Amino acid sequence: MQPTVSVWRPGEGPLPPKAWTGKGRPPKLVQRNKDHKPLSAKALAESLPAEAWKTVTWREGTNTELASRFAAVRLRVASRDYNLPQPRPEEWFIVEWPEGDKEPLKYWLSTLPESMTLSEIIAITKMRWRIERDYRELKQELGLGHYEGRGWRGLNEPADAGLA
Repeated sequence: MQPTVSVWRPGEGPLPPKAWTGKGRPPKLVQRNKDHKPLSAKALAESLPAEAWKTVTWREGTNTELASRFAAVRLRVASRDYNLPQPRPEEWFIVEWPEGDKEPLKYWLSTLPESMTLSEIIAITKMRWRIERDYRELKQELGLGHYEGRGWRGLNEPADAGLA
C-alpha cells in the first residue's frame, strides 16, 4: 500500500448523505466537508501515539530473529468513498516503522478478524515474503515458469497436436 492512500482516523468515517429537501432524488452518497476529511496513511502513522508502537519478532532469520516496530489500528479506507452509499467496513491498518528510521517503512491493509493480536497479524503479513520466495524457487528449480498448461497454447491445443 502506498503512504498516500487516504484513510479515516480510527473511529471516524464519512458523513451520512445529506438530508432530503423534498425536491429531486433523495441523496444517497456519503460525504465529506472541509472540517471532516480523511488524511494520508503516512500522516496517520506519524500521528499515532508512542504506546501504539510495539516491537514484534515474526520469525528466525539466518543470523538473528527478525523484529521491528509495528502499529495496527482498525479504520476505514477513504479512497473514493464519496461515490458509495455507505461507508466501507473497518479493516486493519498496519504500519512498520523500524526504530531509528525517520519515517514509516511499510504500510498494509488487512481484512483479518478484529480479534487477532498484533503478533498474529504481523506473522501472517510477513509470511507473504516466504510464499513469494517459494514460488520463485518453484519457477526456477522445477521449471514451473516454463509449464505451458498455464498459457492459452497449453490449454487450447489438443494433446496430440505435436505428434502428427
